[in-house]
Formats: sequence, structure tokens, C-alpha cells
Amino acid sequence: MSISTAIKPNRLTASKGWWFGLAGLTAWSLFNYLWELANGQRSEYYAAIALSMSKSWSNFFFGAMDPSGSVTLDKVPGSYWVPAAFVKVFGFSTWSVNAPNALATVGAVLLVAFAGKQLLNARAGILAGAIVATTPVLAAVARSNQPESFFLLAMAMVGYFGVRAFKLNSTKNLYFAALSVGLAFHFYMLEAWASIPALALAFLFTDGGRARKWLDATLASFVAIASSLTWTALVSLIPASARPYIGGTNHNNVWEMVFGYNGLGRFSSTASSGTEAYRSFTPPFGGSASIVRFFNAQLAGQIGWLIPTAMVALAVLWILKSNRAVVVFLTSWFAVMYLMFAEVSGMHQFYTAVMAMPVSLIVALAYFAATDAKALWAQIAIIASSVFAALGITIYYLDYVWWTPLVGLLIAFGAVALLFVENKWAGRLAAVLAGAALVFTPAVWAMDTINHPSSINPAAGDGSMSMGGGFGGNPAGDLNNVNDLVLKYVQQHQGSAHYLLAVTGGMQAAPYITASNGEQIIAIGGFNGADNNMPLKKLQQLLKSGQLSFVLLSGSAGGPGSNGGSHATSNQLQSWVEANLKPVTLNGSASGLYEYLK
Repeated sequence: MSISTAIKPNRLTASKGWWFGLAGLTAWSLFNYLWELANGQRSEYYAAIALSMSKSWSNFFFGAMDPSGSVTLDKVPGSYWVPAAFVKVFGFSTWSVNAPNALATVGAVLLVAFAGKQLLNARAGILAGAIVATTPVLAAVARSNQPESFFLLAMAMVGYFGVRAFKLNSTKNLYFAALSVGLAFHFYMLEAWASIPALALAFLFTDGGRARKWLDATLASFVAIASSLTWTALVSLIPASARPYIGGTNHNNVWEMVFGYNGLGRFSSTASSGTEAYRSFTPPFGGSASIVRFFNAQLAGQIGWLIPTAMVALAVLWILKSNRAVVVFLTSWFAVMYLMFAEVSGMHQFYTAVMAMPVSLIVALAYFAATDAKALWAQIAIIASSVFAALGITIYYLDYVWWTPLVGLLIAFGAVALLFVENKWAGRLAAVLAGAALVFTPAVWAMDTINHPSSINPAAGDGSMSMGGGFGGNPAGDLNNVNDLVLKYVQQHQGSAHYLLAVTGGMQAAPYITASNGEQIIAIGGFNGADNNMPLKKLQQLLKSGQLSFVLLSGSAGGPGSNGGSHATSNQLQSWVEANLKPVTLNGSASGLYEYLK
């Protein structure tokens, strides 16, 4: 039987094995992502955003960073619409801001499983889902409130509809995939567009007239781009006076935030002042840009486990002459994302979690296509590459769960031995053991994320990689904690003022926003202190009118990888406050709090 016959669309009949495997994936994912989540860590900055967005429809739509709605977060706010709704319904807590990510990741695991089943059969579906579920960095970010998991869910939708489009030669599913790209853009912006070339190119390899295929591919690309820009276009039409300041920008421009700060600005580490076209932002957690970046100290244990196996599996699919449109889609999707992450100047490790989507489908399809074709060499090559990669990566981190590759090797040897057995039950056992060989070692890392929560930079490992410098430290928390004396003082002396407090720097304001359960606090300067949401003249008007009485100067407002703290307006404002407001002494010490006295 040829491979082209073997991977024709199946009827997706519900077998006991399929549902049992799906139930197992669901149970494992729910446990690994939700267990002890309420007692884990949260990024106070992003928790403050979910809380602030829950305070009004305007804050919800724009993605306000502070309850006062003075400045937005520095991203399209889609990833926080569901967490904000959770806060509104269930109240503010670590669980309510973290659980949406966990549930979205479970959804992504199951959707990839269905995509894998559509590709070939139930075994491929379960293996694809298992690969996603056991990707360590994906598990780490699922247990946080960082803006990634809903993006993963949307990209799983891209994979599912893309697979259906190319297996079924379905224009309808191609457009569903394009709309899924648009949804993904609202969760994590330009990273979503890495899938557009793969969708368009692969559809040209489906059956049908060439001119019509070009037209459908072009229109689908347009749909993906147009649907991506819905929120951005709407915000651009709203006058600046009727909305918050756009975070991450020099010019209060939403296009600048999306395509400058979160686009071109990620490929340049050169900081900009308030006069350039856009700012740069390059988090220092992913190591230096390089074609082998996935195997450096910061990323190898997070996502590098099955990258070599995916490359071997792609070669297998091309050699076995699998469905051309499907293989073009998976190859292009993998290649574009790989090169994108190789070139970006700086990033968090968890940005790369999305690579689990194409990798899982590539490996699962290749292994079971080879099984159906009785291509023993291909099965052995896929398993061996994964085991040796796991062995190499774990030796790299010898002080952390060093014993896992030994178990993986035993599983792999058993699986390879069983490949020679023609008995039906032995073949089924071989498939189970082969799957275990592929995912066992990363699964250990993924499970261990429960023991090492991280708020700012979720990463798998022993908890010491969260600040990007390799092993040997502690998980990072947010940059500042709330001063209870300051909060108590301003609450007792707020009087008739509308605003409780203004704090310089969004990272520094966040703990006060959450500790006060979202009282009217202004975050001067947004995320990194460089946003001009509170010009000195506006601050003076608020103080003189009695709407605000207190300003908390928190020192340097720059966050990791930012160019904050150097904005001329922020420095001017701080100097004016120090010169014209009365410093508040608490318990005999300077507090950084200043009070306006008429």
C-alpha cells in the first residue's frame, strides 16, 4: 500500500482507543497545568492588567494597564479578555488570572490531537497531542498569566483547519485557518503571520485549477491579514482624547505599537528615545540570535527536545512521498518559525512554545506514516533521533534530572525490538513504547514545572532559568513589592480625591493596583516608564483640581530588556514632584511618597 493511499482522509470513527487516549491527554494536561495553581506565582504586572480591564468596558476593550484607564498595555489585549472576564466573574486572585491560560493550553493539546487524527489516524492524533502536552516551556507558561497560551490555542486552530484544508482540498477550511490567524494576531500579534506563507503555499499543491488555487491562496492571505487588524484599525479611528495612551509608543500610535515596538523593534537591540519612529524591546532571556539558538543554554531544555526529530521526520515524509500539500504546509510552517526565532534579537523562552504545534504534527505523521508503509528504517531513525537529542540535552543540564534519558533509552530499545514483531498486540505495544520514547524525557521536565513556578519568565527546569542567565539562580519575581504603609496611608488620606495614587512605572504601580483590588491608581509611564501618558501639565492639573493628592516616585522604572527610565518627560515630572510636593515620612523613614498640599 502506498503512502498516498495510507494517509487519505479517514472517517474519524470514534474508537475506544481514541477516546481513552484523549481522556488520558485531558487528565494529564489538566493535572499538570492546574494542580496547585492557586498557590503558584503570578506576574503582578499582568495580573494588574486583568484586574484593570475588568473595571469597565472601556478598559476591557483597550486593554488598560491601570484602573484609571490612562495607558494601555504594550500589546494588543486579546490574551487578557478572558482573564479579565474571569476576574469579573470569580473575583481577583492568583487562580482567576492564571487558570484561563491553563484551560486554553488544555484546549490547544486536544485540538492538536484532533488535527493529528485528521492527518492520518487516532494513533497519530494521540502522539501529536502528547508531544504538545509534554513540551516543557509550554507547560511552564500554561501555569502562568503571561500572554501566550491563548495564542497557542489559536495557532492550534490554524493547524487543525490547515490540515483539513489540505487533506480535504477544502477552500472553506482554508478560510477558517485564515480567520484563526487573525484571532491569533489579537493574542500575540505578528508572530501569528508566520503561518500565512505556509497556508498560501501549501494550498497551491492541492488538486484543482492552478488559477483558482492562486486566487484562493491570495484571498485567504488577505482575510488573515484583514481579520488580524480589526482591533488595531478600530483603535486608530478613535481620537487620542477619547482613549488611553497607547503603551510602548513614542507617539501614542497603535500602528507604532504593533509594527514598531512589537515588530521591527524586536529585531534591534538599539534603544530609542522619545523622538524616533518606534522603540526597541529585546528581552534578554533567549540567548543571542543564531541559527542554532534552539540548542543554547536558555532554550535547549525548553523546546529543543524534538527539533532534531522534526527535521528527520520531515525528511522521512518527503522520501516517502506523503501528501504533498500537507508536507509543504508542515515544512513551511516549521521553517518560517524556526528562522524567525533564530533572527529575533531578544525574547522570552516561552515565545518558542508555539513551535510545538508544527513539530508535533510533523513527528506524529511521519512516524505512523512510516509504520503504515512498513518503513522500519524511518521508524528507527525517528525514535533514535529523539532519544539521542534527549540524552544530549540532559547531559547539557547534568545537575537536573540527569537520569531521565536512561529510562528513555530502555523504552526506545524495547520499542525498536517490538517493531520486528508482526503480532497485532505486540505492534500496539510497540506504538505505545515508541510514543513514550519520544516524549518521556521532556514530560519529566514538563511535570516538574509544578515545583518551580516563575512569574516574569516561565521556564522549565530547576527554577533558575527564569532570568535568562542559565542555571544557578532563583525564580524571578516582579521588580517591586507593595509598601503596605504607603498603601494604608493614601487610603486613609484620600479624602474626596478621585484617584487614590499615581505611581511612576507600570511594573512598580502593579502591586498597588492588585493590593488595592483595583482602586483608581495611575501608572505614570506605562510598562517601562517611557510612555507619555501623564505629561507634567496634566499631572499639575489633576493635583490642583483636587482629583489627585499623592504621587509615589519609585526610582528607575525600566524593566528587563527595556529602554525605560530615560524618557525626558518622566525625568522632568519626577524632578517637579520632588521640588513641589511634600515628602511623606512613614515610621521615621523616607517612603518615596509625595503629597500635594494646597
